[in-house]
Amino acid sequence: MPYFLVALLVVATVFLIVGIVGRDVSAGSGTFMLKIEGRVGPFPRAVFLIFSVINYGVALILFLVLVGAANPPQPSPGNSPTKVALTSPARSLPPGPGQVTIQISDSLYGNEADEVVTVNVDGAAAVSLTADSNNRAVKQDVTLSEGKHAYDISVQGDTTDGSSYDYAGQGTILAEQDNSYSVVLYPNTGVAGLQPG
Repeated sequence: MPYFLVALLVVATVFLIVGIVGRDVSAGSGTFMLKIEGRVGPFPRAVFLIFSVINYGVALILFLVLVGAANPPQPSPGNSPTKVALTSPARSLPPGPGQVTIQISDSLYGNEADEVVTVNVDGAAAVSLTADSNNRAVKQDVTLSEGKHAYDISVQGDTTDGSSYDYAGQGTILAEQDNSYSVVLYPNTGVAGLQPG
């Protein structure tokens, strides 16, 4: 718990004690000591009680805000978002103002028998490519707003000897007219990415 919340709670507690007891109150530790001697009148006691309630309220609100920021809500199982895999170009219309079309491609190499590539751009499904023995090189056009975009990629595939592989990664791409990116797998790392070209 952050120190300012602890300080708010300590101050609120001292105000509460002064407001309730109203006489001969002392609190502190080490070099800090707060001591109220004698009798505190009814009006100052009411003021101390009001400040105590306000401090407790502020501390509670700040605590809930900090807990909420540290633990964002998770989707419930029955209400989870679904990802849509696109098997055709995401948009067939020509790009609008400020939008460009880029191309993402994948090819099978060596003993790779089939491969499914899913690319999400800025958190939304953008590309789904499937390469197999009938179509070893696949590509898809994607229309994006011009500029940098974050992507995440997942690749699942099977080899001709019957084993399977999974790769995943993330990065950024620059969307400029006629840019193209190829899927790249980094052997023995489980990491996939997009590289220009």
